[in-house]
Amino acid sequence: MWSQEKIPLSLQGVWEAKDRFVVFYQQDEASKPEIIIVLKDFYGWYYDRACEPENLSKEFKKSINCATPPKSEHVFYDVKQSTQNPQTYLLEIEYSKSQKNYVPFCVIDENLYLQFWTKVQEQNLENEELIQKTKNGFWQGNVISQGITICPQETQEKLISFYIDENNLFKINYWICDMDFDSNKTSFNFQNKEYYVSKHIISANNIYTCAAGRRRFVRNMQKPVEVDLEDLLFNEDFTICVKGEPYLKRILDKSDVEYLMNLVNKENSKKRPNPPPLFPVKDLVID
Repeated sequence: MWSQEKIPLSLQGVWEAKDRFVVFYQQDEASKPEIIIVLKDFYGWYYDRACEPENLSKEFKKSINCATPPKSEHVFYDVKQSTQNPQTYLLEIEYSKSQKNYVPFCVIDENLYLQFWTKVQEQNLENEELIQKTKNGFWQGNVISQGITICPQETQEKLISFYIDENNLFKINYWICDMDFDSNKTSFNFQNKEYYVSKHIISANNIYTCAAGRRRFVRNMQKPVEVDLEDLLFNEDFTICVKGEPYLKRILDKSDVEYLMNLVNKENSKKRPNPPPLFPVKDLVID
């Protein structure tokens, strides 16, 4: 399901968010990949090279101050690209031998999203027709990560999937479990029509379920709501659905570290203007 390529071509480059820059970096084929993270501290007035490989710290001198650590963190990673849907990825961030985070994400049009759903292309068990290239069908949820960070995150206990049938949207709650993975389907019924969804989902290296124990029916199923596509964005072949603004945007299509370091130095050379005085300034007349 996942390819073993070190850094896919679609991830190479410099990525920017509101509060950081990210580069998926690897010095050479023999070295272990490390993440470069530059934080936009102090409301964006100072760019902190918070996370970078040791060779970059030696090549590009880091400014020392009393507000940020003098040395950058070293965070290793491994990224895997889905063979079924090449626009989806799983990022494994290694903070130590005992601490790891898994960040599922997708890339659409140079934008990286953390909140997304993938279409499960399978047979409709009633009429044996494939539901393809349409919004209708079962959309499998994924763990929504807090982002690509330099510190570990807590495991998400729940995730939401949904099923779209024309104008009806059924929300399906999944919760983390310690059961062995079950590839069988479970179902729910609405207006004498039966719908089939995955009983178990694997996301961020954990198993989530929507049915209690060995039961074959979705637990706590609620009535559908009207489909609102205003906040949803689908890719061209209707295999991925995203919501909200992208987490990262690619601003450079190649991993040009020198470009990023020059940008950091340029921004850090700027001086913030003095704040306005607390009290109005008046002309003093001294006799």
